[in-house]
Amino acid sequence: MTVQAPNQPAVRKCAATRPARKPKVDPTFAKLKLACEALENEKSLNLRVMDVRGVTLIADYFVIAAGTSSVHLNAIAIGVQEHLRDHGFRGRVEGKGASGWTLLDYGDVIVHVFSSDLRELYDLEHLWADAVASDWPGNGAP
Repeated sequence: MTVQAPNQPAVRKCAATRPARKPKVDPTFAKLKLACEALENEKSLNLRVMDVRGVTLIADYFVIAAGTSSVHLNAIAIGVQEHLRDHGFRGRVEGKGASGWTLLDYGDVIVHVFSSDLRELYDLEHLWADAVASDWPGNGAP
């Protein structure tokens, strides 16, 4: 970019005087991070992230967590919804805490919130064993 003052020769602006560009944030990872933060804030149990990008086209990540009661499951689901909504992300909800499984669908990030017994019964980690699974850092998992 060149800048030219009246009656002055054109001067090329150096990079140091240009405003810094904001780094691009991957919206998928932003959703994943926000969902995991909300799950931690709501004291969910056994938080696992599964990278299913190479396994299925329905999502990039599954986030799996558990709660201790139907009230806790509802609180977790509401906390995730509010936290993502506060950051401009909207999703669909399937199920309620009383059913033992709530699914929060944000397109490329799907959050599964289970009661402990239904999580063990459906065993999504085994069903999607081809995916790369990991504990979310800081969730207190061993």
